[in-house]
Amino acid sequence: MICVHGRTAKQMYHGKADREKIALMCEATREYGIPFFANGDIDSGESAREMLEITGADGIMVGRAATGNPWIFREIVNYLWENDQNFTPPTDEERKLMLMREIEGTCTWLPEDVAIREARAVMTSYVKGMRGASELKVKLVGAKTLEEVREILFSN
Repeated sequence: MICVHGRTAKQMYHGKADREKIALMCEATREYGIPFFANGDIDSGESAREMLEITGADGIMVGRAATGNPWIFREIVNYLWENDQNFTPPTDEERKLMLMREIEGTCTWLPEDVAIREARAVMTSYVKGMRGASELKVKLVGAKTLEEVREILFSN
């Protein structure tokens, strides 16, 4: 399998993924029968559909858009296969519960202090867009224990 991201290393996280160039690479692999996946700027069901239509790829790979947003996969499935364009985003409560589930799961294979440090990047993604997110983010990245994270999330 080949997966191509439509941005150059020089672009890093800036600019748009070049879907036309991804399409050219996809076409170049067709005669070899290699499954081809496209990646870049897939952050919704609609963008997933557009990527598949423009590139002709066999599939897609979701990157950063899944950080703190595991629901993106349900949104994409609903949009592409169930023809449901009315995805209901998760509530703040659902997001908090999923964040706790992710951290608790990480604590099963890493020491708690390490798991909490490693979770700091995703914690901010989970609370993005919530009311009081800025304050929540500051508190969360300062948390040192699972209980502190739980208290910060659910004390409101």
